[in-house]
Amino acid sequence: MRKLRTTAVADETILDILSYSEETFGSLAADRYQALIVSALDDIATGASASLVRWLRYGSRRLGLYHIRHSRRAGVDGARVKRPRHLVFFEVTADEIIVLGLVHETMDRPSALRRLLDPATEPEPG
Repeated sequence: MRKLRTTAVADETILDILSYSEETFGSLAADRYQALIVSALDDIATGASASLVRWLRYGSRRLGLYHIRHSRRAGVDGARVKRPRHLVFFEVTADEIIVLGLVHETMDRPSALRRLLDPATEPEPG
């Protein structure tokens, strides 16, 4: 099994998602979402999600896109996230799986991907 690694951008994004979840829906909801994210990353790492991954080309890179709803199982205290809204962008190398970040399902994916791959990129005005 390949080692799973998250980038600094992915770590920051996950923390932002969990903070928003706690502020908006409460600590139990944030705990459930965290458990769901962990399950999704585990499914990606073990290959359990292989048939549910969409593969995209970004220049010469082949990137995976996986919706965390596919990893929804019983969460904290038997409750689960009702409507998971995030997708995981990741890349597979010979040695590891690199999680580039999570994006909200309503985000423009090409723009979100550019920001994940080059965090210094400023969003276009408008």
